[in-house]
Amino acid sequence: MGRTDTGTNRDALEDLLERERTLILAGDFDGLMRLTREKDAGFAGLRAQPEDAAALDRIRASARRNQSLLNAAARGFRAAQERLAALERPGAALRTYGRDGAPRDLTRQPSGLIRRA
Repeated sequence: MGRTDTGTNRDALEDLLERERTLILAGDFDGLMRLTREKDAGFAGLRAQPEDAAALDRIRASARRNQSLLNAAARGFRAAQERLAALERPGAALRTYGRDGAPRDLTRQPSGLIRRA
């Protein structure tokens, strides 16, 4: 069964959204930036095409999935930034977990010895 130009355009957009998903999961944000124009053009091209409800539903689901992944990545970045900022503050605690799963505080504890000049 041959594809029409309209179907090919939708297929290309679905493929593009799958590539975008792969880039998000790989953390390749430079690659995502390179896809921006192509993605914008693909969505703009949909407006000029006759509606195909099933194809549009698949595209919508893929776009929502990718948006959800991008939101999760953004939350991760914010959490990392907050953690780094917290570690830079004086007296910040550095907590980790041992093999047994118990939390450990790796913050330097001040010694009980006070030196006076």
